[in-house]
Amino acid sequence: MNNPLVRFVAALVFALTWVIAWQEILYAGELPGEGFTASVLLLLVVLLQYAVMGDAEASRRLPPRVFSHAMTAGGLLLLFLLGVPLAWGGALLQVFKIPLGPYEVSSTILFDLALFLTVSGSMLAAFAGVKENEA
Repeated sequence: MNNPLVRFVAALVFALTWVIAWQEILYAGELPGEGFTASVLLLLVVLLQYAVMGDAEASRRLPPRVFSHAMTAGGLLLLFLLGVPLAWGGALLQVFKIPLGPYEVSSTILFDLALFLTVSGSMLAAFAGVKENEA
């Protein structure tokens, strides 16, 4: 689509959706489970980018290789979060705090970040694979 207004609105929606997705992940300090919601939001806005910008422009802005790297990083972070409590004699998926200077980060935020990376990376890598098979 070559309409500059539509492209501008699509880029604006993309930026706002990223902010909302990160807000969902950072809210996980209170209640876990927002990483999946954030990844679905990301998938929808990336599909919007492909529909509005076209395949070449959207692939230039969001290289498909990034998706598989995100999936790998999320999987490794999930394995780390599962293994840390077990290594210290805790329960599986036990919540723990990570001190960062004067602040503490809950492991639920890291869990939702890992979930976000794994789900969004795998969904978008699958989308990129389907797109390559059609070409």
